Amino acid sequence: MTALLDFFYLLTLLAVMAWLLANGLLWLAGRLLSPEHLSRHLWLYALTPWLAMAAPVTAMCVIAAAKPLGWIADHCAHHGMHHPHLCFEHWPALDLQWTHLLSAAALASLLIKVLMVFLFREFKAARDTTALLALSRGHGRLRRLDTPKAFACTAGYRHPALFMTRGLTDRLDHRERRIVLAHEVAHLRRRDPLRNLVFNVLLLAHWPSSARSLCALLRQRMEEQADDRAACRFGPEAVAATLIKVARLSGPSPTGSLSASGGQLLPRIHRLLHAQPDRVSRTLTISSALTITVFLGGVATLVIVHHSLETLLGFLVGV
Repeated sequence: MTALLDFFYLLTLLAVMAWLLANGLLWLAGRLLSPEHLSRHLWLYALTPWLAMAAPVTAMCVIAAAKPLGWIADHCAHHGMHHPHLCFEHWPALDLQWTHLLSAAALASLLIKVLMVFLFREFKAARDTTALLALSRGHGRLRRLDTPKAFACTAGYRHPALFMTRGLTDRLDHRERRIVLAHEVAHLRRRDPLRNLVFNVLLLAHWPSSARSLCALLRQRMEEQADDRAACRFGPEAVAATLIKVARLSGPSPTGSLSASGGQLLPRIHRLLHAQPDRVSRTLTISSALTITVFLGGVATLVIVHHSLETLLGFLVGV
């Protein structure tokens, strides 16, 4: 049992090292790359810390499978049991001190705090959506709110709904209402609230400042894609004019919802009027292939240099 705890301590230490390296690279990318470039690869950046932490575990599985086949020499027998072994055959026997256990407890407390803050925020968003459903009229996905406040939004994960208030519809003409509906229906069909939730789960492994930046870029990207859908039907000029009018009329939207007035309005208007081409599909395919290649290369590198990595871990734990 002690050897198993020592093994998980080493695995946790390795994951923390990979997490620090990944977040350091993401911080550097945020300083060197433009927001336009980052917005094209948001999901890949969100996955980077998770892939970095998964690489050592994958490498250990490869090592454990390769040793019985004779693909990798089993050098563990030449070292003492106190040497950290990153394999499933030779469990380490470390003499962990109270400082190691205290650091592990502090890390566990931090992870629990991050998770509880996230769950509380999502609970509040779900409560707000439930309240909107209870106060609204209508059936199905389109719901109307009898309030003088002006806003339109899409909210809900399993069964997303589109909410529009009387205060907004009364101040828009027929064509403008259709444009706002087209924008929100685009969020609805793409299930953007659910995508936003999954993205926020991935951001739990990011440094807080990086997570906030990536979250803002994703919401901006979602609004731009919904603008594009509306512009295909009504034209970019009409959509841009309606967005400006809605932004002047609208107040804050409920927590966790996506709104036509959300994101940064000026870049959205500029993008609509200048008809910038969207080449996300091609860029995403190339960057996805590159990410997989880098991940597999990282796993192969860890397999090759795993003895040096074990020595480094031994130095960090005082072996």
